[in-house]
Amino acid sequence: MPRLGRAFVPQPAVALDVTDAELSGKLAQVSKTAVLTLRARADEQHRPDRVLLDPVAAEWMARLPWPPELDGWYQNDAQGNLALRADDVDQIVRRCVAQLGTRVVVELGCGLSTRRQRLAEPSQLEWLDVDLPPMIALREALGAPPPHVAGSVLDLAWLDVVPNSETPPLLIAEGLLYYLPRTEVDRLFAAIAARLPGAVILFDVVGVDDFPRLLENSSSVGAPVAWKLERNFDQVLLEFGLDPIPEFDPDELMKDALSRYWHRFNARTRGLIYFAMGTPEVWARRSGMVLGRFVSAAFTGGPDGSTPPAPPVDLAP
Repeated sequence: MPRLGRAFVPQPAVALDVTDAELSGKLAQVSKTAVLTLRARADEQHRPDRVLLDPVAAEWMARLPWPPELDGWYQNDAQGNLALRADDVDQIVRRCVAQLGTRVVVELGCGLSTRRQRLAEPSQLEWLDVDLPPMIALREALGAPPPHVAGSVLDLAWLDVVPNSETPPLLIAEGLLYYLPRTEVDRLFAAIAARLPGAVILFDVVGVDDFPRLLENSSSVGAPVAWKLERNFDQVLLEFGLDPIPEFDPDELMKDALSRYWHRFNARTRGLIYFAMGTPEVWARRSGMVLGRFVSAAFTGGPDGSTPPAPPVDLAP
């Protein structure tokens, strides 16, 4: 079976001696949406009904100033929504490790993600974070562990340093793709399919009904989202040219998430969910998480074309 990518030797994390004033200067150069998601995870720890613990997010948030222009967005249920999304991605990553034998994870547009620390990464799982140089500089100043790639996900240089693996890598694009021009997303997906055949990608899409509110919030901080899913959600894999993975059908991922987080929804939200699920034309316009595999004849997988099994790896819940 072909090995994917190029060998990459990670270095130990180094916490830099950086003042809070210097951190503030670095923060001014990056997208404020990264601070929004960081605070959501930090605040989640204080909820009695929390779904995740993220002490690193709390530590980083304590060192960073809060941009006041985010107040309006954060008060519009953002804390709960973003924390649940982060945990949902965590849960799917754990399943990929257990069921697909994933050994390499690449976080595209990682921002201030602390997922690697939150999942208590085992030594068998290699991780690569990719984001623009100012964001990587901020992460390094906060003490985030390497390896990092400082560059746009669209310039494709990161594809050259994806760690070798006997199983296809898992790419994560959480809260990223709809901020990029759709034509560039299509070009990116075509490049990944050609360079990392058989790779798996986990990302979220915004449906027609959720788009106006997200556009309003993101525009208020100067980072408007660029596109929404025009097709029905059940056609999302076809829309992006991805192969389905039977254990991870997008519709089933949605139902799993609703069941897992039902205790967090108030009566009004539960009523809206029941209405949407019972109204096909509304349910078809939903947002959601997507997991699919890039198609390429060059990827042969195991003897029967499937991904060969790998020893189990435990990820701390």
